[in-house]
Amino acid sequence: MAAAAVFSDKGYRASTIQDIGRELGTTSAALYYYFGSKQEILGELIVRPVRQLREMAAEVARSPLSNREKLGEIVRRHIDMMLKQRDLFTIFLRERVELEPQHAGRLAEMEEEYYRQIRAIIEDAARAGEMRAVNLQMLALGIIGMTNWVLRWHKPDGALGADEIARAYMDILGGGAFKDPPGSAGAAPVPVEAARRRVKRAS
Repeated sequence: MAAAAVFSDKGYRASTIQDIGRELGTTSAALYYYFGSKQEILGELIVRPVRQLREMAAEVARSPLSNREKLGEIVRRHIDMMLKQRDLFTIFLRERVELEPQHAGRLAEMEEEYYRQIRAIIEDAARAGEMRAVNLQMLALGIIGMTNWVLRWHKPDGALGADEIARAYMDILGGGAFKDPPGSAGAAPVPVEAARRRVKRAS
């Protein structure tokens, strides 16, 4: 992940193959043996987070969790991945504008699949009568957007971790998108720890 650290620290444009080589303790010639250009390195790095998110969402979707719990677990894991891989996700969110068309197209296709995974869970909830009358597309995009934005404001030494942020976000979504559970006076918080245990048992 040396290239990720360099791109995250200096930015794509200011970084050179020589910088990456120094971080790796190797020569630029050795890097060119594996990658044809700096753009190729960026193109490979920038899709890694989305690939991880897709795999994670697919695992959660197969779990026995309720639709609401699935969304909460996806949000929690998404945040957890970002906070543990800051350099990689910083590149994904910040340096995407530097991608050439072929790499940008590949990234867009993978992001679209992640969106559809989340949208599918929301649609299942809507069909089950669990949702308020909301725009499902905007809700799915909003979940992804607010989750990605955590990386911009979260402080590594702060008090909030992935569990606390996910719980707060799902409380907000629960009050605005989901109907109150039967017999409940209000939107119940997502049981993050219980959801995690159920996913582990199912995987």
